[in-house]
Amino acid sequence: MLECVILVNLKSGRWGWTWIRRESLSLTFSLSHLMLLQIAPPAAVDIAARVGYDFIGLRLLPSGPGGIAYPLMSNRALMRDTRARLADTGMRVFDIESISLNTTTALDDYLPLFQAGADLGARTVLASCYDPDPERVADNFAALCEAAAGFGLMVHLEFIPWSVIRTPMEARRMIESSQQPNARVLLDTLHLDRVGGTAQELSSLAGGLDYIHVCDALKYAGGGDEERLHTARFNRLLPGDGEIDFQPVITAIPANAVIGIEVPSTSMMERFGAEELARRALLAAKKIITAHASECDVSPDR
Repeated sequence: MLECVILVNLKSGRWGWTWIRRESLSLTFSLSHLMLLQIAPPAAVDIAARVGYDFIGLRLLPSGPGGIAYPLMSNRALMRDTRARLADTGMRVFDIESISLNTTTALDDYLPLFQAGADLGARTVLASCYDPDPERVADNFAALCEAAAGFGLMVHLEFIPWSVIRTPMEARRMIESSQQPNARVLLDTLHLDRVGGTAQELSSLAGGLDYIHVCDALKYAGGGDEERLHTARFNRLLPGDGEIDFQPVITAIPANAVIGIEVPSTSMMERFGAEELARRALLAAKKIITAHASECDVSPDR
């Protein structure tokens, strides 16, 4: 966490402020599979290791009908190859994704996913909500967390503009109502920018903001959910290349948070290729986090 310190010169009356971190940063970085979704898990693991990530996320279920995913729970050969690459490189899986709670959710369907996560050594599973029935989706989320806990997994709920849990406060209420110790919120800087709210609304939750997805984007120019979805899946920018304000997020995260780098970009993938995009995204994220987290005296002459 950072705290703002007001500086006052009693003789001249000049004042200013500076951010001072109360504890040293020990952040770790995870490669989000969405950024390299055309790359199968074994090759993605190799890229993450070569570039210098600490973790990787793997998409085992599609985010929607027809979406790309790699069902390691049913593809034994791909699971074997992925685990071999993890062992050979020392890369670790942080999250598996993605569960979409909807009107037809049957929790037993996700037990193979949880087992696959446990076999991969994953720490959490990502979830989002699309069921408009508030009582049913809340009950299903709590039951999902309870089932995941049996496999040693946390559940990170992501608030998404086109889902039924759109804002930080809606996500917070869902986490609190679940009363599950392994329930967490995933903050994505793009979604926070699009829906408003603040990271501070989540920082006091049990577990805090322990996982954040980082990217940048241009200012939202309207267009509704179609535009938001297109940007989120195909047109994000490297951190620092857009107009998202990172300072409020950096001030709210704990020193040991995991930073997921999620910069899916069709144009940059075509220009740089998968490995170079992963490298540039990691370097950009580290640069902007370091810039905001370091002591920065901005005292005006007043």
